[in-house]
Amino acid sequence: MIPDLSGTGEAASAKEDTKDKSMALHTQARAELWLGKTMLGEWVKDCVWSQTG
Repeated sequence: MIPDLSGTGEAASAKEDTKDKSMALHTQARAELWLGKTMLGEWVKDCVWSQTG
């Protein structure tokens, strides 16, 4: 099973398509922090959900 991690793959934002790949998840990560979450935490949830679903 291959999880579709938040902010990557089919779930990626079109606005994140930048030439500077070091900033590829910057907007997503900042939004997660505003909501009191982290990208790594959301990715762990995605992996757990993909295994149980």
